[in-house]
Amino acid sequence: MRRRPRFCRQKDVQGEVARFIELLSRGYSDLGFPDYAVALSTHPTSRGVSDELWDWAESRLGARGPPMRVAYFVQPGEGAFYGPKREFALRDR
Repeated sequence: MRRRPRFCRQKDVQGEVARFIELLSRGYSDLGFPDYAVALSTHPTSRGVSDELWDWAESRLGARGPPMRVAYFVQPGEGAFYGPKREFALRDR
């Protein structure tokens, strides 16, 4: 039987992002990379969504404090045309 695709409701975005960050943190740690950098890439000059939707998404990805426990720095203008993004970079030993 085929599984139906799952979609994330707007009210669940922050929690899903927090769960992903926790999973990624555990995976990196298990692989010997407990230290990594996180960036929030914000709106580029050209984007494919409305300002209202972009600002909403950026505010959810940019939330600080629980449940988003990971500190990050901002990369102005580095978001993709379809939306802002959190970027994770491993630090080499």
